[in-house]
Amino acid sequence: MMKTQCLEMTEDFYVLESDLELPTAKQKQRLMGNPSLFLASKLCDCEVRLEKLKPELRELFRRAKLKEVNSFLSNKAARRCENALQEQEARDSSRLTRCHWVLTWKPTPDEALPEAMDEVAKKPDDSTFTLDGKCKAKARIVLLGFEHSDLLSDHYQTASPFQAVLARNLSYQLVLQEGWEIEGLDLSTAFLQTLPSEETKKLWATGVQELREALNLPPIGILRILKNLYVWWFPENSWCSANCWRSLLMDLASSCHASRSVTP
Repeated sequence: MMKTQCLEMTEDFYVLESDLELPTAKQKQRLMGNPSLFLASKLCDCEVRLEKLKPELRELFRRAKLKEVNSFLSNKAARRCENALQEQEARDSSRLTRCHWVLTWKPTPDEALPEAMDEVAKKPDDSTFTLDGKCKAKARIVLLGFEHSDLLSDHYQTASPFQAVLARNLSYQLVLQEGWEIEGLDLSTAFLQTLPSEETKKLWATGVQELREALNLPPIGILRILKNLYVWWFPENSWCSANCWRSLLMDLASSCHASRSVTP
């Protein structure tokens, strides 16, 4: 009814429609009763629960966890406290945070499906792709944000910026003007490939079991956080700074390379 009234009152407008699969009448009732709550619950369902997976799928997430731990070690994102005095300092402070795993399935784009299938065929004991190559197991170690000591600080931002329409259109115009090609880029563990800017902030974490075992840390041991791994906004800017990219003042989600010798 509301849509029909809008059509009668307005000549030009935009309409956004989406299709939702509701296989049961109960789900449809939940959606009609409270659309916001229904969609929020669906977003929460994006995280994977290992206890509900088949053994062969659990193995994929075991490999994904191993890769994440190795990334932590190779990028020196965290270290164990050097002595008992440092551990006591962490416990006495208000800057000790717990960690947990975030496990998700990452869909494989159609153009990347042949590459995924090739990896499954060549590395069956190491690949994190499903047998059909359509999904990839992804594991991330994150801090519990609601326990962060800087949560109420003005500089603490949890929202990741997205490119403004003006900046995107200007980028398209520049690409056409210069005859450049547009390419996509997916940075692996970009959060960890940043400068060790967090060490001076004295932030500690309990870590997760797999990471503690890799660092020979006892269950009650404490880790010192050295790099960004908990706020969705900071890693992007930190990675840019560490790799000679500079954010634009007009749009923090847009960056340019600082070296004039590099041709886009």
